[in-house]
Amino acid sequence: MQRLQAWVTGRPLLRQVLGNAGWLATDRILRLGLGVLISAWTARHFGPSLFGVLNFSLAIVVIFGSVAALGLETVVVRDLVRMPGRRAEILASALALRVLGGIVAIVACMATIGLLRPDEGATAQVVGVLALGLLPQVMDVVDHRYQAAMKSRPVILLRSGTFLVFAVVRCLVLLNQGTLLDLALASTAEVLCAAILLGYLAYRDGNVLRPTAATASECARLLRQSWPLAVSAVSVAIYMRIDQLMLGELADDRAVGVFSAAVRISEAWFLVPMSLMASVAPVLAANYVRSASGYRDLLARFGRSIVWLAVGVALLLSLLAPRLIQLIYGSEYGESAQVLVIHAWAGVFFCLGILASDWLLNAGLARYSMYQAMIGAGVNVLLNWWLIPAYGAVGAAIATLAGYIVSTFLLHSVARATRPIFFLQLRMLRWS
Repeated sequence: MQRLQAWVTGRPLLRQVLGNAGWLATDRILRLGLGVLISAWTARHFGPSLFGVLNFSLAIVVIFGSVAALGLETVVVRDLVRMPGRRAEILASALALRVLGGIVAIVACMATIGLLRPDEGATAQVVGVLALGLLPQVMDVVDHRYQAAMKSRPVILLRSGTFLVFAVVRCLVLLNQGTLLDLALASTAEVLCAAILLGYLAYRDGNVLRPTAATASECARLLRQSWPLAVSAVSVAIYMRIDQLMLGELADDRAVGVFSAAVRISEAWFLVPMSLMASVAPVLAANYVRSASGYRDLLARFGRSIVWLAVGVALLLSLLAPRLIQLIYGSEYGESAQVLVIHAWAGVFFCLGILASDWLLNAGLARYSMYQAMIGAGVNVLLNWWLIPAYGAVGAAIATLAGYIVSTFLLHSVARATRPIFFLQLRMLRWS
């Protein structure tokens, strides 16, 4: 242990990465644990049908929320690392684009729920309140500045504190027999509070956003860089959430609730690899500039750890699925165990996907992420149309897993330009 400590101490960059990753992981673990508990309480409180309505509404907002983000996060963090002298212009232009994207996404959410369920005013209210939370999320641009500097601690403390406060609020809503609309209001209030505090944090640290620094040319440049990632993110959101929409339309709200209960467990830990990837992304970007071969080796070593962690989690969830569902959600959600056994393995391919996205971005091949995600979404939708009428929630889980396998792994072997990352993924799948 002393030798390990001395080795880490002698490498300041590694120490910074590990520290940043530690703070990100702490936040994610907090959200994972409390999020699953509150979700379980919500599911038990409302029952499968109303829980299904809530997740149907969330699916709409998540899909169009990915439109609002415009794929800017990765590009902005990368450019802040590579072009620190243009920081003010990059951040202000990203902010302007996020505001526009948020407005478009809110309108799209309301149009979609009006089209799918024109006679369900209560559901439309829930969607409308949740969609309004997309606008304050433009302040995530502040977070990009801290990510680029690998100094995520203040942002994480802020977000974690806000999450804890509103976790208490959600508990009070459930204790007082609140409605789905009350929970939606609590979610939007949390996002608004976090945005206000992010603005204060930027002001305190001298990182104030100056909207007047935005330029049309920089907005255009960011969009040229990010639009493939935006299309990719929307496609990913579709094959992660379209199952709930299609279950709601092809089956019923109870099937949505059964499926969502399992997905809440299997996707809860996705925050861990995402936070680790966000933490190490600036280091990977810098390594790519210095040495492409060094970058590949670093990505392969990092990726192997993440992928085998995902395999371990998938095995554990598969073995414990019936007991977990009974313990967390109760006998009313017994059918969710079969869904969890299948959906748990999507985590392995999710990890392979985020690792491949980093390589494609640094190699200037982000458009391939877009094509692959679109094809994966198409596979998922087609399989849902085929499987949901016959197998319900289990069919939706199979469709989701197939979409992940195709888009994040198999398609990399097709194009000559992306075969290097396919072989790199094969290296990650080897035990040693």
